[in-house]
Amino acid sequence: PYQYWDESSRLQWCSCGASRRRLLKIQKLFKQSDVPAKFRWKFQDDFSMQTPDGEPIPIAAEGRGYVSTLVDGDKEPRRGFVLFGSPGTGKTLLGCIMLNELILHRARAGMFLSLSRKFFQQLRDTYSQESERYGQTWQVLQELCDMPYLLLDDFGIQRGTEWEMEMLYELIDARY
Repeated sequence: PYQYWDESSRLQWCSCGASRRRLLKIQKLFKQSDVPAKFRWKFQDDFSMQTPDGEPIPIAAEGRGYVSTLVDGDKEPRRGFVLFGSPGTGKTLLGCIMLNELILHRARAGMFLSLSRKFFQQLRDTYSQESERYGQTWQVLQELCDMPYLLLDDFGIQRGTEWEMEMLYELIDARY
């Protein structure tokens, strides 16, 4: 792929090859990111700076500015960023926008992880002999620790059992 025959019947590499390979890599990274479908292709321009009735949202400019800093800067992003607030205020949307922008512009892997259901269920499955991931608890944690960009959603929604708290601590401590 990405080759053509020139006028002298010589096989030449197309100048678009590098761009096409990068695009294929980014498409693969997006598929692997587990970003929920409703947030999958959301980017900076999709983040509203005002309410439906036209009132400006002061904190929105700050959030969007941080996304811009993450993406447009030359350096790798800082170690972490915490969004907190009441339900329905756009935290998940803004987090997904950050993750999508990082994957798109940096072409590095990222993952959306909902602590309310997927993470702990995935870990519980490693204790079930019927599961194909039986006995792989630490491999699951290691994969998440090695992920360049990890978005933890619904932090604090988990039941707070001792086991859940320990697993969450292990993940955060290992990433730190």
